Parts: sequence; C-alpha cells; structure tokens
Amino acid sequence: MRGSPQAEVIRFAFSFGNTFWAEFALTLMFNLAIVAYCVLGNLFQKFGFPLGYCLAISLGIISGLISGTNSFSASDLRQYNAWDGAALSMSIGGLEMLAYILVLASTAGFGVYPSNRWWQWKLAKAKNFRDIRLSRSEIFCLTGGIILLFVAAYRETAMPHELVAVAVRFIQNTV
Repeated sequence: MRGSPQAEVIRFAFSFGNTFWAEFALTLMFNLAIVAYCVLGNLFQKFGFPLGYCLAISLGIISGLISGTNSFSASDLRQYNAWDGAALSMSIGGLEMLAYILVLASTAGFGVYPSNRWWQWKLAKAKNFRDIRLSRSEIFCLTGGIILLFVAAYRETAMPHELVAVAVRFIQNTV
C-alpha cells in the first residue's frame, strides 16, 4: 500500500490541514476533478455514445446497490445505523450525482473525436474545439451543475463539523 496512488492521494489530502475551509477546498477540488473527467470523456464517442456517460451509468449502479435497494451492502453499520447512513448518502451523494449528470448532459454534444468501430482507437478529429458551442439550456445545466457541486462540497464539509459539535455538547451536558 505504501507508494500506491491511493496512499499518495491520502497523503495529499492530509497535507491541507484540518480547518473547515481547507477541507471544503479539498472536497471541491476532488469534485471538480470528476467534472473534468466528465467533460473530457464527452469529447470521445463510440457509435455516437459519449464515453463520459460511463460515469453516469456506474453512479446509477452504485447508488442503486447501496441506497436504492436498502441492502446497505457497502455500509459499515457499526459506524452509522441504516437511517443515518441513508440520510448521509442521499443528502450529499445525491447532490453530487445530480451535478455530475447535469454536467454530462450539457457537454454530451461535444464529440470532437467520434469513432464507429470498437477496434479503431486512432483519434480522428471531427471538429475543432472552436466549433464547440453551448446552447442556453446547456449553459443553464452546466451552471446549475457547478453550483450544485459547491453546495454539495459545503454540505459534505459542514455535516461532520456539525456532528462533532453536537457530540461535544452532548458530552458536556452529561458530565
């Protein structure tokens, strides 16, 4: 595990410190990295299908497995009970997922590198980046997705701080 990419990401995350705004900036940075993956994925198409949609499909499967079926197969029930786990999952993850879907939908028409064969991976440019234009509804969806990412990052950062404050008050009142 030492020297692995996961360990480097964790080391990078802990280098920011433990303040509210540092955690908010880090969460927002990770969310914006996923948005960049969505936009870059939509530049490539196979048979007219934007490859950025693979993220939406995987998010749908993961959210359906965990919270949609109420199976909580990926939950640690010792840390949260089922209701708290569902509340955390849907209040934070639902906003992020909606933001990613809005970004994917607004950038689906980019398709700079289309391909109609599975084995053809040579990139043939169909249009220039200057030819990419967004309609008003796509700009509205893209703006809404980015605003939702800011809201989700704030909630994801604020919820643990609020839980710690409630726990500290509870401990102080019982002692």
